[in-house]
Amino acid sequence: MNTVIKIKLITIFAMIFLFSAGVSANTPTGNEVFGIGVQLGDPTAITAKLLPSEYFGFQAYVGGGAWHNDYYHAMFMTGLDVIFHPFTFHEWKTCALNLTLGAGAALGLFRGWYHDNWTGNYYYDQYYYDGQMYGTMFIRFVTGASLWFKKFPLETFAEITPAIQLFRPYPIDFHMFWTVGARWWF
Repeated sequence: MNTVIKIKLITIFAMIFLFSAGVSANTPTGNEVFGIGVQLGDPTAITAKLLPSEYFGFQAYVGGGAWHNDYYHAMFMTGLDVIFHPFTFHEWKTCALNLTLGAGAALGLFRGWYHDNWTGNYYYDQYYYDGQMYGTMFIRFVTGASLWFKKFPLETFAEITPAIQLFRPYPIDFHMFWTVGARWWF
């Protein structure tokens, strides 16, 4: 079995195990504490969220796809964020719009370009596509908004996530991720 597939399966089983803890909270959709869904963007992924309290929780994702710039291809990412919903922007009869803030870490595998004779100058250094798999880690800072529907247990969300990338063939770098998606709550 391919190493990437093994990592994906281990991550999915770990998410199910970690998020199946018997906790109770009160979310804007009711008393559901666990949501699972899909997100599109960087990365396109399966996502899960656990809210042990109304304002604090964890979100995880496993997915991938071609990354948004020319240097990486065949990206796989998995990560865990600690998130907060500090206040509600606005509340209607049918839904509530909450602010989402948080931080977390992500691990990734990608095929991509590397620098030959790295001098620190992105414009003049030589780039080569080598097709090898590289591992990387991101420190993420989550900002976004969640729209919670009150008549049925659905949350839609949009997030912009600045990230610092570590552990790759050349020095530390900064990236901006974005995602939109939805989770059904249980």
